[in-house]
Amino acid sequence: MKNKLKRVTIATLSACMIANAVPIPGNVAKAAVTQEMIDFTDENSQGGWVKDGANGTITFQNGEGDDGFMVLESAGESFFKYGNSKTRQDGILEMDLTLTKGPNGARMLILFRYNSSSDWEGIGVDGTHWFWQKGSSNWGDLNSTKTTFDASDINQKHHIKLEYRGKQIKVYQDGEVIIDQTVDAFSDTMSGQIGMRVWGEPTETHGCALKFDNIKTSDIFQQFRLIRKV
Repeated sequence: MKNKLKRVTIATLSACMIANAVPIPGNVAKAAVTQEMIDFTDENSQGGWVKDGANGTITFQNGEGDDGFMVLESAGESFFKYGNSKTRQDGILEMDLTLTKGPNGARMLILFRYNSSSDWEGIGVDGTHWFWQKGSSNWGDLNSTKTTFDASDINQKHHIKLEYRGKQIKVYQDGEVIIDQTVDAFSDTMSGQIGMRVWGEPTETHGCALKFDNIKTSDIFQQFRLIRKV
C-alpha cells in the first residue's frame, strides 16, 4: 500500500559503523536528514502541489502504485509549486517522470530554491537538450551524456534524481549519472522550495504535458569532524 505524504527525520550514520557496531566517536558531528515523500494515493498525499500564477493545468489521479500520479500541462508560461516541501539551500530531489505529450519534446524545468515565479534556479529540457536557468533571463547549456524527453521518448518513464549543492549539479537518469557540472551562475547561499515550469501553447507543436509520481525530497547529509584545540 502506498504511503501518504511523510516527513521523516533520519539520524544518518556511517554504514561501516552500523554494520560492525562501532561506537561513533564523540568528536564526529552527525546531521539529521529530513525526507518528504509523496505518491498521489489520495487527496492527503498530493504534497500541496498548486499552480503558482500564469497558465497551465494541474490534475491529480488518485490510486495505488502506478495508478496514482500528477500531470502538469503547459498553456503558455506555467509555474507550479510543491507547497509542502521544506525550504532548502542544498538537497536531493527524485521522481518518476514521463513525457505524455510533446510533438517536439518536453519544454520543462525542474525548479529548486523556488521562492516565486520570478525567483528560482532550475535545470530542464527544451526539446532535445538539457540546460540550466536562473530566473527568467539567465541560462546556459548543460553537458549531458543522454538526450531525454524528446519526441521519441513519449510515454517512457524515467527515474530522475537531482543533487544540488551550491553551484554543483548532478543528475541521474535511471541510476546512471548523465550530468555532473558546476554552474557558476547558481548561488551558494540561496534557499527555497521545489517547483516546476512548463511552457508552450497547447495549440502549437511546442506544448507539452508530463506525468509525475513518487516524488521524494531530502537533505544532503554532511558529516564533519570537530577539531579540538589543544
